[in-house]
Amino acid sequence: RAMAKESFSGPAINIDSIITGKSDFKSFFRYWAERGIEGDLYMYENNISKESAMGNWALDAEIKQALANGWKAKPSTIDSYADSIMDRLNNLLGQTRV
Repeated sequence: RAMAKESFSGPAINIDSIITGKSDFKSFFRYWAERGIEGDLYMYENNISKESAMGNWALDAEIKQALANGWKAKPSTIDSYADSIMDRLNNLLGQTRV
């Protein structure tokens, strides 16, 4: 029997609801992305590794300027980033199951 996924639009969500598929991770992630991880998404969209970003003042200035100029992550970037996080979570869960 199919069950409709809940869409996320608030500040709190139960992680069990995401893991069991009861809540939609992508809508939760989109909510989160719109509220503070623009820099990470900018680096993801532009294929900039976190390692190369450490202590990189020029990159920090570039990201701040892009955001000041109204840069927004593409929906496909947000979806891809959310999928990569879900893949890592699923792998971690698979490793911890007995």
